[in-house]
Amino acid sequence: MNGPNDDEQFALYLKSFRPLPAAPLPRRRKPWMLFAVGAAAALLIAVLSLVPSRRAGQKAAVLEPNTIGGANLLLANSPSWKSAINEAGFAFRPSPKPFAPNHRSALEILSQETLKK
Repeated sequence: MNGPNDDEQFALYLKSFRPLPAAPLPRRRKPWMLFAVGAAAALLIAVLSLVPSRRAGQKAAVLEPNTIGGANLLLANSPSWKSAINEAGFAFRPSPKPFAPNHRSALEILSQETLKK
């Protein structure tokens, strides 16, 4: 068990303790390098966004409206769920055809709904 001798030895050890001097902090070398890398990345992104994504002679894809039936057909004919999602592009595309005069979109109907307080 702890005796008075252990406490005395620990007290002597604490009295003789001397902290070591701290090492100097690392210096930042070439702070302009970070700026140059960031500028190069921004320039690369800007150039790539301006380059047309279609190759010469390649026509733009005709967008069909996204429907539940179309999604079911795509899932039924695809070998896997992942390939169906990749083929669909997993993006919300606007409908290329306007609605018939007697039809309205669900978004239009929901936007006119008034909520009771």
